[in-house]
Amino acid sequence: MIEINLVPAKIQKAKGMQQWYSLMGLGGAVVFAIIGFLFFTAQRDSSRIAKEIESVKAEQEKLRPIITKIERIRSEEQLKTDKLAQIKTLLDKQVFWLRVAQDLNDALPGGVWYSVVRSIGPPGKLAGLGLQLEGAATSKAAIGELIANLAQKSTFAAISVTRADDGPLNGYNVVRFVVTLSVTAAG
Repeated sequence: MIEINLVPAKIQKAKGMQQWYSLMGLGGAVVFAIIGFLFFTAQRDSSRIAKEIESVKAEQEKLRPIITKIERIRSEEQLKTDKLAQIKTLLDKQVFWLRVAQDLNDALPGGVWYSVVRSIGPPGKLAGLGLQLEGAATSKAAIGELIANLAQKSTFAAISVTRADDGPLNGYNVVRFVVTLSVTAAG
């Protein structure tokens, strides 16, 4: 069978163009629908995000007094921690009179006794304070042993004998002495 195309070429060409335009229109409609869907989705998401932001802001305002209280408590806690560290530092550097008295007592060898322990130096400050020890001993060797014992104590420094005189005391021959030393913070 032979087919004869009786439709002129111009009409067929116009029909092809019409189909092409229909496809282009359909494609444009699909693109427009996609863009519309994306716009709608973005609007919905931005609306949801805006509501969440408002909710968070409202909750933040509601919690602001609690947050302020927590921050105040943290700063007070830090202040207390700092004060405790300062107190610990001061206590670590401080030498106590009890320790000084104990070390003075421990340094005494047999045959030596103190009659006066006097502070010489700025009042109220123990570290660096000078002490003057006055006493008597049965011999100068016992005084030397006292000096050696004091030198072994980390509580004392700059130990020196300023006087050691022989003389009688209640009918006994003794050596009266004066020793000066300073109290250190290392004790």
